Amino acid sequence: MASGGNQQCTATVANSSNQSVTWSATGGTISTAGLFTAPIVTTDQTVTVKATSVADTSKSASATATVKAPMAALSASPTNLAFTAQQGGGNPAANAISISNTGGGTLTHGAAADAAWLTVSPASGTAPKTLQVAANIAGLVPGTYTGHTTITASGAANSQVTAVVSLTIAAALPVQHSVDLSWNASSSIGVVSYSAYRSATPGGPYMLVASAITGLSYTDTTVQSGLTHYYVMTAFDDRAQESVYSTEARAVVPCCRTGRCQPLDQTCPSNQHAATTSPAQLSNASL
Repeated sequence: MASGGNQQCTATVANSSNQSVTWSATGGTISTAGLFTAPIVTTDQTVTVKATSVADTSKSASATATVKAPMAALSASPTNLAFTAQQGGGNPAANAISISNTGGGTLTHGAAADAAWLTVSPASGTAPKTLQVAANIAGLVPGTYTGHTTITASGAANSQVTAVVSLTIAAALPVQHSVDLSWNASSSIGVVSYSAYRSATPGGPYMLVASAITGLSYTDTTVQSGLTHYYVMTAFDDRAQESVYSTEARAVVPCCRTGRCQPLDQTCPSNQHAATTSPAQLSNASL
């Protein structure tokens, strides 16, 4: 009979006009009228019910009943997982799925993933359990991927639960290169600052990229990958007079480690370094 279930019992006393009996049970409860209520069990249990004659207590009869534990029932949550990552970056943090037994007895489960980029661990265990679901983005291009984690429990109610897993990979951010400029101090008297100019062609025309530079170095962070830039410097004195251009310095901004540049509308590898110019000399500049 079922755990916690009820069963009416009856007894007949032979060769006696007194048919009264007393009831007893090794588990659960039984009323004076013989209504037996089975115990709540998590594993199957055998219970003995006994009727004893009131007229002659030496006379009794008994019966056994097997009380069945409720069937194990699989529950898993959540059933939708989402990962996000960026191309060239690290793997996203793992997500968790909680497994529980909402029925009786013991629930033993297995777990598996159906995508090469998707893993779940441990692959088997006993509820309650927390599974770790992880995504590996190595070798994947930007886009959205869908996989599944399937949890099974043979012999249980609701014996299979499938979680849908999505992975969205964003394109890598463009690398911001820079050009480091350095120069010799002007030999002119009264110099208080410098200005940096840049051109896309040798010899100019030059565009002002920075002014009022008080030191002997400057980093240009507005350069474009895959282009060659040409720089000159000027000196300003305390009367706001500007010198002629210095000698020109050339800087090649790379787009890939090998020097073979991609088209400018594509992303450069994230491990690319910034270019550095040779010093722009101002020793021959005059005010």
